[in-house]
Amino acid sequence: MVWYDLVWYEIAWGRYLECTAALARAKEMVEAGSWPSDTPAFTEWLVIEVFIGRSTWYANYVPAFGAIADEETDFPAMRDWLDSPPEQVHRSDTEHLWGIQNQLNFTMEDIKKWQDNGGTLDKNYNPSSSPEPDQSSKGKGKMKAKEAKAKSHKNLK
Repeated sequence: MVWYDLVWYEIAWGRYLECTAALARAKEMVEAGSWPSDTPAFTEWLVIEVFIGRSTWYANYVPAFGAIADEETDFPAMRDWLDSPPEQVHRSDTEHLWGIQNQLNFTMEDIKKWQDNGGTLDKNYNPSSSPEPDQSSKGKGKMKAKEAKAKSHKNLK
């Protein structure tokens, strides 16, 4: 069972990749002189609007995915994460990549913020900073410590 919903990511990332591939192919056709004469003259907008509205493309998709999709990206781990099938993505990998714990859903704004922060949502994130169960339950008694430990792990895969 997948622990988070990848539908948004699959659709948005896939749409971005297909649109950029279609743009590249259309440009090749124009340069080769094989753009169909019975269609409007090539513009990027013509191709983009097959996939998504222009304003959404330029306001959200390009800022969120442009640098990640680039072959020379500073963020290859995010590209790999987006390319991965949901059943192969583990919560701990996602938390480490995004730099935040206990967040199951991410938005385009989160992706932009993640890039602006150099590859993390929380600049203070430290995967080893989580208190150990014994430390966090100090003074609670054995039963309450077990309950606290169970609650902290209940959302894990």
